[in-house]
Amino acid sequence: MPKYIYFFISFFSFYASKAQNVAPKQIVSTCFGGSNTDFAKCIKPAKDGGYIIIANTNSNDGDIDTGFGESDIWVAKLDSWYNIEWKKTYGGSLGEEAFSIFQSKDGGYIIMASSLSTDGQVTGYHPPTPTTNGAGDAWIVKIDSKGNIQWEKCWGGANSDYILNGIETTDGGFAFIGATASIDGDVLGKPGHAGNIDFWVVKLNQQGSLLWQHNYGSTYDDEDGYDLIETENEGLLLCGSTNSVNGLSIGNHGKADALVIQIDKMGNVLWHKCFGGSGADAFEKIIKNKNGGFLLLGGSDSNDGDVAGNHTKTGQQPESDVWIVSIDKKGYMLWQRCYGGSNGETAYSIDTRQQDGGYVIAAATESFDGDITNNKFLNAWVFAISETGSIIWQSCYGGIYGSRIFSIIFTTDGGFLGAGIAYDDVCHTHKPPYGDIWLFKCGYPQFIHIENSNTLSLYPNPAHNTLGIITRNVKQVNIYNILGQMVLTKVLINYVGNYFSSNINSLNSGTYIVETIDAIGNKLTAKLLVL
Repeated sequence: MPKYIYFFISFFSFYASKAQNVAPKQIVSTCFGGSNTDFAKCIKPAKDGGYIIIANTNSNDGDIDTGFGESDIWVAKLDSWYNIEWKKTYGGSLGEEAFSIFQSKDGGYIIMASSLSTDGQVTGYHPPTPTTNGAGDAWIVKIDSKGNIQWEKCWGGANSDYILNGIETTDGGFAFIGATASIDGDVLGKPGHAGNIDFWVVKLNQQGSLLWQHNYGSTYDDEDGYDLIETENEGLLLCGSTNSVNGLSIGNHGKADALVIQIDKMGNVLWHKCFGGSGADAFEKIIKNKNGGFLLLGGSDSNDGDVAGNHTKTGQQPESDVWIVSIDKKGYMLWQRCYGGSNGETAYSIDTRQQDGGYVIAAATESFDGDITNNKFLNAWVFAISETGSIIWQSCYGGIYGSRIFSIIFTTDGGFLGAGIAYDDVCHTHKPPYGDIWLFKCGYPQFIHIENSNTLSLYPNPAHNTLGIITRNVKQVNIYNILGQMVLTKVLINYVGNYFSSNINSLNSGTYIVETIDAIGNKLTAKLLVL
């Protein structure tokens, strides 16, 4: 009589989730760091099936190499099993802050950060003058596929300047967005005066040399640039916030509006629009949708003007909701929606799956009502929406000390991966109260009926490109062909949890045996068919 067991397969489908309206479950939770505070700011997929992660670190031990000063930038390349392939620390003696990272077409990576240093790996810093209040330069670093610096430069002037996000453009160069309060150094043509902040876009060639830079704003008050995306004819769509009421901010609805600017490939403004209400509104992320328009992610504490549905209770001080707006390619609003509860939310990251038009959003919440359930305390809040903005599922993740997911991406096996900060109640690896870099994988659980009595499960099986493995306490995985020859092996140095996935593109079609080995040498095997 055969024995039957059930095991979980991680299958993340928006269509499946619409039917069951169930949030995906945590599959992997792993932490990196040292004895001080460390937290991830951005994670992106790498071309080889692994991931690149960038973090801020104050540690000099544990997983962190010896740093340069007060705070440094930590970059780690992970394989598809979440093992560290290489890791490096970047910076100088006076402190750096990481914002984002992406992989370039040549296989290297671009780091976007800020710096106060004039030593270590940092060159070109613009110091403040007696009449300015400089709080750092933008620091852009190009590294190769192994993390070695190819070029780097500080950009800015004697006041405060920063770059938050960037992309590689179709012409082979790079475009970056941030804000500047300077009127000297690298900053030219500023419409305001020193101390006021404007959108700042910098265009570089492949070697890091300046092609052009432009400022966008008004003659007073502040405009902050947060994100950009390439549009047709090599133009750029910019998003951020504004406190101004003239210049490009004509049409501001109140205290602060979200601002969208379309520019051509040379930085000339084609159109601009303010979105918001009488409160504070901002857009911090922008992505394309499958219909040729764009989705803008940000926050709003308004409940008038362009904004409807804020969850602040009557008589309560305004609290910010996650605010998502869909626009067409000319900037006309298609729909908008507020997400959250009565105590305030902050949006951090969004990703999309173009094949089904759905989106996953990472945010933080202090609420226990409205759209939020199962919040423990200031937890990471993740939710998925359809292409028209309806909530498909939502859930809070992490521990009671206030975990955060600052960056979220879909993974090739159908799940999603988040990166941020978690504390000792989640990581159990370093001393409280300091946070660690938190890597967090979720998938959609479905029960599958199999005739097998061991505790090693493979999915999908048959497999193609990516293989998921569910077992416990594994430290090494070997894959053998039908002749008994080992064709793939992985040693899981930092593995925590009972799930991992791997790229199997190197395997030809056929039958294989997968073997897992735990810390004391116990082995489990299962048959795998590769298509």
